[in-house]
Amino acid sequence: MKKLPAWLTYTLLRVGLVIVLLVILILLGVNPFLATALAVILALPISYLALDRQRRAFSQEIAERRAHPERARTRRRGGHEDEDVEDAVVAADAETDLVLDDEREADAADATRTQVHADRAGAREAGAGDAADAKGHPVDRD
Repeated sequence: MKKLPAWLTYTLLRVGLVIVLLVILILLGVNPFLATALAVILALPISYLALDRQRRAFSQEIAERRAHPERARTRRRGGHEDEDVEDAVVAADAETDLVLDDEREADAADATRTQVHADRAGAREAGAGDAADAKGHPVDRD
């Protein structure tokens, strides 16, 4: 059977202690609201004294995570380093596709601009001898 993480063990024991104290206080006839407040207040020093070993294991686990975050990340993922590599490759491919798409769009825009300039130049050459008004209609010079 897989061992529970220290934080989960400590948390479950503390919640269990509060519930046990709450049940005992209610069975003694204390008002439920007051019993809840007393159970939470009494659970703090009791858990500090009774759950010392679990609290220390929890603290050690936190200290290890802060000292070596990469180990904690690998442990949390179940040791799937190959998935990390695969994710990095997929992300790089996606970034390459975006760059290629941007380049294709830039090439298409350049081709369109080139075609527009060529059309304008051809129109100027064809109508070089003819005068035109602002709308492009031919004007007689006579």
